[in-house]
Amino acid sequence: MELEVYQDRQILKDAVKNFIQRDYSEGMIGQLVLHRESLSEFNHQLSNLDITGICFPEKYGGVNLGPVETAIVVEELSRYAIDLGMALGLNLAAGMMVLRYGNESQKNHYLPGLISGEMTACIAYTEPFSLGDVDNINHRIVEENEHLMINTDAIYCEQRELSKGILLIPAKQGGEIVFALIPLTCMKAGEPVDLLGRKILGQIKYGPQEIRCGAAHLFGQGHAMVTDLMNWLKFFNTVCCVGNMRTVVEKAIQYAKEREQFGKPIGTFQAIQHLLVDAKIGLDCASLYGRWLAWLLTENDNDSLPITAEINMANAYVTEAYVNAVNTGMQVMGGFGYMEESHMERYARDARMTTYAVEDGFSQKMRVADALQQTQVHATMKRKGDQHALSF
Repeated sequence: MELEVYQDRQILKDAVKNFIQRDYSEGMIGQLVLHRESLSEFNHQLSNLDITGICFPEKYGGVNLGPVETAIVVEELSRYAIDLGMALGLNLAAGMMVLRYGNESQKNHYLPGLISGEMTACIAYTEPFSLGDVDNINHRIVEENEHLMINTDAIYCEQRELSKGILLIPAKQGGEIVFALIPLTCMKAGEPVDLLGRKILGQIKYGPQEIRCGAAHLFGQGHAMVTDLMNWLKFFNTVCCVGNMRTVVEKAIQYAKEREQFGKPIGTFQAIQHLLVDAKIGLDCASLYGRWLAWLLTENDNDSLPITAEINMANAYVTEAYVNAVNTGMQVMGGFGYMEESHMERYARDARMTTYAVEDGFSQKMRVADALQQTQVHATMKRKGDQHALSF
């Protein structure tokens, strides 16, 4: 695995970092959250930076870079709000599904739109931020009067600009899972959901409804396809957490250097030092996990399915380390960390739900346990096979 940041990657990293510090600093993000401003201008700026198509082929308008460069960009976008990294991550995840499972006509329609910023993607969750168990998806595609209709349960999705938003819905058609990409303008009015954190992207709730669609809106087939989508969303969730976790740990360390008690900086007290060291260890391990996933995706030609267990391990570890880091930040900063102007309280609220974003942490660990069990079964069968071969 390559750990060195080459010159072209460093240039990319610096460009995104400078953009965030200039236009979306901590103070500006605070105002964005306070006034519930949309991300339409942010999405437009991403398009101007030529990073919205970072991992897509040039034939569709992309720049054809890999998961490593994608991770660098998403991490830097997330320095002061993980929702900024996920705003791009959602487009990339939806685009990857079209690229892998759509036909050429669908690729030519959706990918240039996502790359140019004319479209922004959101995901149809069964509960806020979470896809849940695939077997429990009850959105169904039926034929009525020679037209296709999607009969949905309640849907939660990120807030996107209505005129540009497209909703990716996993639904069942004849017993099989397929994807539907539906313009938000086709949905009956939804209602914003009040949330503890993650208020930039937020969530919209749509009640059960019938959505008319055509064959051009549908693509792919099979449960593995949903696992693929979840893997990419977890990858972006992991990298977003690393980006904001870096800010959290840096702020906590800096505060411990400057804040004095009993005539000396609190960072000289052993109890505080232990907290900060644990947070720094967690950050560095989380960073390595993010780079490892990007490298694995590169090695597998962007096919996430063979590394499902690794993605779940990384996401489970990093999100828990992120929560521990913000708890440390709150503890070190004390009452100041509880103040809005510190931003630490916002990071703490945003971090809490990352442990069950896309899929709850317990289910992710069960996926890892199943993979370990399968590995053990295969190893046992191989040993028995070798013994059988020797007996001849």
